[in-house]
Amino acid sequence: MHSKSNAGRIHYFHNTVVGEWGGTSNQGANQTGDTLSIVTRNNCFATDKPAFLKSLFRHPVDCDGDLYRNTGTVPKTQQRHGIDASPRFVAPERNDFRLASDSPGRGRALPIPGLTAEGSDVGAYFPFVQHGFPHRSLPVRVSAERLSFTASGAGDWPTRTIQLAATDPKFRGRFTVRSGDDAFFRVTPESGELDGTKPLSLSVAIRPEKIISARKNLGAFTIRFADGLSRPVSVCADSTRVAALLKQDRRNVISGTVTPEKDGKFTLNFQLEKPGRYSLFIRRDAPNPDAFSVTLNGEAVPRGINARLQRRTATGPRWMSPILAQTPKKTNRPAELAAGTHKIRLAPRNTQAGEWRIEACALAATPEELLLAPEMP
Repeated sequence: MHSKSNAGRIHYFHNTVVGEWGGTSNQGANQTGDTLSIVTRNNCFATDKPAFLKSLFRHPVDCDGDLYRNTGTVPKTQQRHGIDASPRFVAPERNDFRLASDSPGRGRALPIPGLTAEGSDVGAYFPFVQHGFPHRSLPVRVSAERLSFTASGAGDWPTRTIQLAATDPKFRGRFTVRSGDDAFFRVTPESGELDGTKPLSLSVAIRPEKIISARKNLGAFTIRFADGLSRPVSVCADSTRVAALLKQDRRNVISGTVTPEKDGKFTLNFQLEKPGRYSLFIRRDAPNPDAFSVTLNGEAVPRGINARLQRRTATGPRWMSPILAQTPKKTNRPAELAAGTHKIRLAPRNTQAGEWRIEACALAATPEELLLAPEMP
């Protein structure tokens, strides 16, 4: 309902949520009365942030039967049949997020009339999904649903091989590989016939001429059969370590110097040869101060304009961008800086932030110059 938010009910059933984030938000709920805002059942959360925010439970909700790691945010009136444990998957490194045989979510799903039979697993994988997701009525499986490549500093790439096999020995079928002419990888053979009595190998190689920046390149291909059914395989090629690409991408980045002060404060010093609109970046590791007070050349950035660090979940040092200038909607914008010397002083507003360090600082006219490969110095 356009412009009438939070007036309906969300049913959130049998999802598998994995990654460096939380599982749900409070959906901006502003309902009153007894109308339910959200109903969850049989979801599997494997996230490094709380699956449920406390603010979600300020509104009428009904959450139960989910597998999640309890962080103390869920009240006792919710998740009466929930499973407080970490899920275990078959092979997450290959994108196989079926529950392992010893996972606490096996056979623990709450029955849902017309959807979930008693004894089913929590999460997105139902018993009939034996070989791959999403489910296809195709007796063919691949040995890996995700292929990850990492280039060396010189730009050399490995080659990967996957096995294509039929689960029915009587199956015979011709296939073609669809990836697009501009794909950054090549699959061979591009077509063939699968015999149910023996598997077939497919070779996947990176096309270096298609990798034009230091970043994580994402793509996919499908193995399509004559009846239109297919098996998808996702591909990730990490080129962030290729020295020539990094140098090219960061040729306009302006480095500064870092001067540590007392009580976790830092002064960042820059010398600009020409004016421009720049985003500030600092390279740092945890712990992460929640917010900062900021002075730019001795003038305080208004208190109403936060200078928060972007959320980070990965471990190790990385480039992040404090917000120096914002629109009324509080979206990040670069700051207008004149040619000459500039001093930016950061002071954590949270005195309990603990000991933290800024390893380096930089200004970028285009944020992607550092955001596409934030882990690289």
